[in-house]
Amino acid sequence: MNTSKDSDSPKKASAKKFWPTLVIILLLLVSVYMVKAEESATKPAEILEAKQSSGANRGALFSGVSEVGVEKLHQLFPEAKGKPLLVEFKSKFCLDCKRMTPILNKLFPHYSQMETRIYDIKNDRAKNQAVFNAFNPSIVPIIVFIDGNGRIQNVFYGYHPADELKKELDLLNAESSSVKGDTHAP
Repeated sequence: MNTSKDSDSPKKASAKKFWPTLVIILLLLVSVYMVKAEESATKPAEILEAKQSSGANRGALFSGVSEVGVEKLHQLFPEAKGKPLLVEFKSKFCLDCKRMTPILNKLFPHYSQMETRIYDIKNDRAKNQAVFNAFNPSIVPIIVFIDGNGRIQNVFYGYHPADELKKELDLLNAESSSVKGDTHAP
């Protein structure tokens, strides 16, 4: 005769194996994600410097966005000619985008001479097809720093803290000021 205690035994045994296995799988997934996030945190400028010093092409800098030439940038953003420009691609569903928005909103007023363009990859694609075709963003967030001459200075992928963003914005604006002949940087 089978008692309820005997019939529950295999179920309990499989449940005891299931939860630890699930926890191990989740921990592995989190650790893989963390390693990938750390790899992507390598600054594109550092990759670019290494590739330029080794004679390789600039492909690493533009792995999540297409390289856009100076002429095309002037066509896309004629009002920004001679000014530094920041182009951001984001999504309202992106957690890194949500974390960076208040940081950028706090920094933007300090760079009034800089032009900014912010595009939501879902809502703004149809209205700004030429921009999306030129940059072809494949991940978000992407922030493209363009100097006053229309050259892409740097590209940030993913979340970056305020101090990194401020440093890059200062550099972008200082280079644009020196191009114009200004003696003071913001």
